[in-house]
Amino acid sequence: MELLLKIWNLTVNTNLLNFIVFAAILIVVFKKINVSAILTSVQEKVRQAIEDAKAFKSDSESKLHSAQKEVEKLPQDIKEINERAIKNAESVATKILEDASKQVSNIEKNAQKVIEAEEKQIISDLMKNISEASIERAKENIKNLLEQNGDLHKKYINDSIDKLDGLKF
Repeated sequence: MELLLKIWNLTVNTNLLNFIVFAAILIVVFKKINVSAILTSVQEKVRQAIEDAKAFKSDSESKLHSAQKEVEKLPQDIKEINERAIKNAESVATKILEDASKQVSNIEKNAQKVIEAEEKQIISDLMKNISEASIERAKENIKNLLEQNGDLHKKYINDSIDKLDGLKF
């Protein structure tokens, strides 16, 4: 029995018993947890993450290549856009000049019409003034003649009366 006690003392003092108990607990836990399924699941997730990363890398490289092609075409695209903008600007400028020319022509025509109308009005006013002045002058001449020659006055009165007698009502 002494031998047993020595083994027991040696086991307790060297922590061998603790290790054996710990190993037994681990074995029981591993049997209940199914570690191989967990490791397989983690392994599958890692494999899927690697595949996703490769696909993402491939997609990114494809997008980078596409973007590089677009950047290479950019100077030509800018040149084409500038050419179209210049053509549009020239077209708009031509249209503006044509419209301005038409407006100038219309303004000139309207101005000519206004000038002609003003000319006619001035001529009409002058004719009216001349006529009024002529009538006034004629009145004065007649008055002067009648004042200078009294018989002439009587003659005109008699002629007017004779004309009135000849009128029929």
